[in-house]
Amino acid sequence: MDNSFDDKDIILRLLSWNLGTNEGKQKKNEDFYRNPLQNQNFTLHLQHQHIKPSSIFILEKYLMSKTLLSKLLVLLKIKHTEFSDKLYFEHPYKYTFYGLDRILSLYNIETNALMLKNKDELEKLDTPFLAEVNNDITIVENISRDEVSFDWYDEKMNVSYDTFKEIASGAVLLVYPNSTTIEPAYYEHLKTIRWDLLERIGIVILALIIFTSISLLQETHNSLFVYSYSIIGVVGVWISYLIIRKTSSFESQIADKICSLLKTSTCNKVIQMPGSKVFNRYGLGEIGFAYFLSLSVSCLSAFSFFEGATIFISLIALIFPIWSLWYQRFVAKSWCALCLAVLGLILLQGGLCVYHSQYITLASTATLRGVALWGMTFVLIAFSVHQIIGWVTKTISATEAKTQLLHIKHNKEVKDFLFSKEKDYKNNEATSRIVFGNLHSEYTVTILSNPYCEPCAKMHTQMQAILDAGGKVQYVFSYFSEELSDINKLLIATYFQKGKDVAWKVLSEWYHGGKNKGMSFFAETLSTDSSLVVEEFRHHNEWREETKFTSTPTILFNGKTLPSAYSINDIVFIIKNKL
Repeated sequence: MDNSFDDKDIILRLLSWNLGTNEGKQKKNEDFYRNPLQNQNFTLHLQHQHIKPSSIFILEKYLMSKTLLSKLLVLLKIKHTEFSDKLYFEHPYKYTFYGLDRILSLYNIETNALMLKNKDELEKLDTPFLAEVNNDITIVENISRDEVSFDWYDEKMNVSYDTFKEIASGAVLLVYPNSTTIEPAYYEHLKTIRWDLLERIGIVILALIIFTSISLLQETHNSLFVYSYSIIGVVGVWISYLIIRKTSSFESQIADKICSLLKTSTCNKVIQMPGSKVFNRYGLGEIGFAYFLSLSVSCLSAFSFFEGATIFISLIALIFPIWSLWYQRFVAKSWCALCLAVLGLILLQGGLCVYHSQYITLASTATLRGVALWGMTFVLIAFSVHQIIGWVTKTISATEAKTQLLHIKHNKEVKDFLFSKEKDYKNNEATSRIVFGNLHSEYTVTILSNPYCEPCAKMHTQMQAILDAGGKVQYVFSYFSEELSDINKLLIATYFQKGKDVAWKVLSEWYHGGKNKGMSFFAETLSTDSSLVVEEFRHHNEWREETKFTSTPTILFNGKTLPSAYSINDIVFIIKNKL
């Protein structure tokens, strides 16, 4: 194979630089060309749209059914969960070969980056593989002299081999899974998913049991009427929920499909208009949700005074479809398929009441108390839904902001710049020889820890993640008073006389409750008077005095204090991805 470079990391970084100049994520509307064959200058076009990286991220998150990573894992038949999507979205270099290489390494998938001088050699590559097409990364699923099949933003593209050579740059990332390839903590993630599924099934089963039980309590209602009326109400709640998702900008493929049933349907235009809101605050989705749910509750209720009120409200509500049809036709001048579905359900409920003529008479028995109680139920649900939507929106916004912050913090250039502003204490082996983990790692986390410090105990548990990521942890021990310093000597003696594995276990047990036993915790005989222990103890004290560190725990990363925006989790990410 003819490569431009031999060093994989160099190739990855060069290719990443090229792709990183344009994080080519297209918007799914008429303003963007989604077919790479339609526009060879897609990069330039995207730049003209002034799309920011944050916008790109949000668009991809809500518009794509699966991420590039999850699609590749499916093709490779690798065990994975939705955790893969989270991992992909949070990675700062996910739009580059370099970033994808770092992500795939977490799955124990080996890779090889190539820059093919001769594009005819593309045919010789084993599929699937990643390729740069039109300044973006795609998955090539099948390739032959006759045809190339690749994924392009949820669309399966099939083009001739010659055409593919024209739109491909020659940059590829080959993937090699093996018998150990699996999602990190796959079985833990699977257990969580199964519990979530069990809970959802339980909710459905319990709801059906309650639904049936309440229906059986009805004495005056026709059970068929109750079931039919309530089922219509449940469907109405669901349609209203879809409208809420549309008005809240939460992407829903089901809602999109319903809206696309009518060629002239533009749901967003109708539901976003001022006329679709009550008091310019409560949208059609919230009102519909509260309406159908409150009526279903009333219908299922065994309280007789609700019976007439329910039928009365259903008949009065028949006025709304007339107004809505007029509004869509003459004011909005557009039809909303979701809105029409709501109108249809209102008509069905009202028609059901009219069909069973005895219920028209029942409506005349509606009391002020019944209507008032229904009204309060309606308002309660509407207020609650509005508040929940606000909370969810803020939570999602906070999550997106957090993700964007992670993107910034985990950018190598940003990370290097922020750490360059921190003081370098130049700690080395002379500082402390109490080192755990990979001794050859280029990443060292130094922790000034007090054996009797409770925050130090909590910090110690986080150090395991540093070790698991392939880093090393260097301990420097402090103490509150001279009489407590003997514990430090015992811990140091454990390391030199029992080995680092035993020392880590002892230190973990000490912080987990062993400190409550004091000196009696150390049952085995340890020599604290050896020259090695005495010298190490002195080095710890000298370093502490030199640095003037007094608070514990104090964390250093490669000799530098952590910038205020960084946490241990960030350090774990940096180590795992070699940033």
